[in-house]
Amino acid sequence: MDTQNKNVENSYDLLSLTAMIGFIQKNYPGKLLFKDISSAGSCCKTKCTSLFQRYLSVSPMQYLNNYRLEKGCAML
Repeated sequence: MDTQNKNVENSYDLLSLTAMIGFIQKNYPGKLLFKDISSAGSCCKTKCTSLFQRYLSVSPMQYLNNYRLEKGCAML
């Protein structure tokens, strides 16, 4: 794969990840399903997990739980 195609793929991946993170941060108080998170990034569950692992070193559900814990601690 040439550099230009790789950059386009990375840009798409980052847009997808950003959309999923935004979805989590907007909807964290409610019940969030893994499929809803991946849908927010317009990707499958496997790609969703891969993006979170590659860029954040956590699973999507770990990110959600960590975010909820941070928000809960801030409320105390």
